[in-house]
Amino acid sequence: MEIEKFEYVFYLAEGDIRKYLVEIDKKKRTLINAKMMEPDSVQWTDLSFHQCSICPLKEPEYPKCPIAWNLHSIIETFGDQISFQEVDVEIITNQRIYKKSTSLQIGLQSLFGLLMASSNCPKLHFLSPMTLFHLPFATFEETILRSASFYLLKQFFNKSDGKEYNFSMEGLKQQYEEVETVNQDFLGRIQAIEMDGDASLNAINTLNAFAQMFSLQYEINLESLHYIFR
Repeated sequence: MEIEKFEYVFYLAEGDIRKYLVEIDKKKRTLINAKMMEPDSVQWTDLSFHQCSICPLKEPEYPKCPIAWNLHSIIETFGDQISFQEVDVEIITNQRIYKKSTSLQIGLQSLFGLLMASSNCPKLHFLSPMTLFHLPFATFEETILRSASFYLLKQFFNKSDGKEYNFSMEGLKQQYEEVETVNQDFLGRIQAIEMDGDASLNAINTLNAFAQMFSLQYEINLESLHYIFR
């Protein structure tokens, strides 16, 4: 089995260091890290607990929300932290190391995005190929360029394989509108948890802002990226 690894290391105040290892099966593009499992008794990870309005999954086949199941441990780990505190974040991958001094919520946003995209959520599954080429702290422009490129390459391979394809970008816009809905609904799930800090809430809020801006960007047909190819 080929594994892509991403170890997030958060250097907090007063020497507090918190590490989080993400391992992804390259063939299935899903999480395989056993440390992300949590007791079945954690109610807020149940599928029926503030279930997303567009979720196609049904109980009892899926008793747990795939996103909540994989985010549980990281939310519990940072549930006592304040989002705006400055931290140093280091991400160690198979190929390179990323480092950035930023706020905790931005560091968590990058990690949450990776975990959600590889969570087996049907509405976010289209993002799973990007997890193999995860770019921590990606800017809005980088996210648009990467997502559009992956989407168009997918359509190319669909056409080559004799499957349905669409190069119009309308399909990607619709997918990101669903991402926005999932983020917003999942935020309601997290808000129902009692936490002392706000870092996890604000990380999800930041992800949702990206999804909203992304949907808006397609209203103008990606014109802001046109300069790259002129």
